[in-house]
Amino acid sequence: MLLDSNIIIYAAQSENQFLRSFIAQHSPVVSALSCIEVLGYHQLSNEDKIYFDDFFTAVQILPISQDVINQAVRLKQIKKMSLGDSIIAGTALVDDLTLITRNVDDFSWITELKLMNPFDTVNL
Repeated sequence: MLLDSNIIIYAAQSENQFLRSFIAQHSPVVSALSCIEVLGYHQLSNEDKIYFDDFFTAVQILPISQDVINQAVRLKQIKKMSLGDSIIAGTALVDDLTLITRNVDDFSWITELKLMNPFDTVNL
């Protein structure tokens, strides 16, 4: 499982404790891009910075390899999408991982990509 940046951010919020349990239970990985997106946010509080630093220290971070770049380029050539989304999707495709995201609509057109929104399974 590959966590999208939005899931990492939601997991830091106290009202989404279920996401922390989900993450602990599944030991997912993250893209190097998520480190940049999350830790690079210019308005991070000190408390959030500590939380996210600890999170990224504990989780496996996948690099943005040439294969990921090639996939991201291919995806962007097919349909307009953000650079971040193309790299995240490319990472999931290259490493054959299910992408865990709340923004499934952003990726649903990529037929070979496996998607899961953990918010859809909260009360099952």
